[in-house]
Parts: sequence; structure tokens; C-alpha cells
Amino acid sequence: MNTKTRLLCGVLSLSSLGLLGGCQNTGSKAAAVDTFFTAYNRLCEASSLEAEGTIEFSGLETGFSAAYTSKPQAVAIKATSSGLPLASFYIRDGKTYLDYLGTRSSSVAANLGLTDDNEFHLPNPFLELSRQEREALFDSAKVEGDVYTFTFNPSKINTLLDSYGALSIEQGMLEAEIVDGQMRSVDLDLHGVYDIQSASADFDLEAEIKILAMDENVVVAFPDDLSTWGQEQSNDQ
Repeated sequence: MNTKTRLLCGVLSLSSLGLLGGCQNTGSKAAAVDTFFTAYNRLCEASSLEAEGTIEFSGLETGFSAAYTSKPQAVAIKATSSGLPLASFYIRDGKTYLDYLGTRSSSVAANLGLTDDNEFHLPNPFLELSRQEREALFDSAKVEGDVYTFTFNPSKINTLLDSYGALSIEQGMLEAEIVDGQMRSVDLDLHGVYDIQSASADFDLEAEIKILAMDENVVVAFPDDLSTWGQEQSNDQ
């Protein structure tokens, strides 16, 4: 796995934790962490989801929109940079479609471990963590109404990300709005160092994610030309 891929995996994992302040006593912190992960687990198990947001990595900002239904498997993710198309990814009828900076490719969803007899859901990398291990990911928690603010424990987060080998978190904070047990929005703010081959550089990551719909009649929109996806590149060769 090259450095760029490891870095992307680390960022996506942290963003997934986001699709996961003052100190309080241990009991209050435990309750807040419990509420957060219960809402996060519910998000991962949703039969349908629609979200949008922005991710800024060291000054480079990307906007995104995403929607899926678990059965039938249907996924649409679009990313833009400076208002221009950056990448899009779709799953429909057992096939995947990728457009990255105008280069298109397609494959079968089974290559990603997605088969017709499986429902599509968000990945949940925290299922195997105990309640104590989840609580240890945060140094502190603060609750103000429906807003939950957590400060990360860098050592525990870095241990969790160790398999990606590219990111080292020095400090970070997560803020989530949770209403009636349902995640409504997540803001993530991280600072640290990432490796670039034999060198390293500081990074700042800020992500804002808004949940627009969950377990509702989400409409997944696809381009009209999926049947000829990628053929224009083949014809040009």
C-alpha cells in the first residue's frame, strides 16, 4: 500500500469516526461516549442515508455529497474542489463506477466484497472495541443540550491508526449534534504529522458533515450514461 493510499485510509477512518472542551467527571464522560457510539452504530446500520459536507486538508478543501440505500445496493458519492468535479463513485446493479478527474473505470461490486445477498452499510471499525476502549479514545467530554464535544486522546487514536502507518495525531476535537439518539451533524478538527515517503509534514484536517436523511425514502441519483461508462476512453486509444 503506497503512502497516498495509507494517508487516504487514515483520513477516511477518522472521518468515519466523525460519522463519529471542558472536562467532566468519569460517569458523565462515559455516558456521553456511550450516547455518541450508540448514535454512530445506528448510523452505520441505517437502511438508507443522505449526507453532505466539506473536508479541508492542509488548505485544500473538498466538498462532497453522498447517498445510499442498503437494499437494493445503490450508492452515489460526488466530490468537488473549488466548485469543479473532482471524483464520483457509484454502485448499481452489482457494478461499481468511478470517475476521477475525468478518467472513468468500472468493475463488479464483488471485488469490494459486496454481493447481491449482502446489504450495503457504512463500515464500522469500532465494533470490536470494548466500552472501556471506546471511552479511552477521548480525554474529555462536554455536553451542552444536543451538542457533544470530545477531545481526543492522541496516544489511543494513534494506536488505532497504527496499521495505516502514515498519520500521527497530536491533538484533535470532535463535535456531534445528536437528537433523540440520531446523529444530525459532526465537526472534526485534527492536527498532526503525516509521512511522505522518507519525509514528514504537518497537517490540519477539518471536516463538517451534515446528515440530511436516515432510514427514509432516500433517492440515489445516477448519471444517464452508466451503460457506456468508460467506453469513451477505450475508443480514444
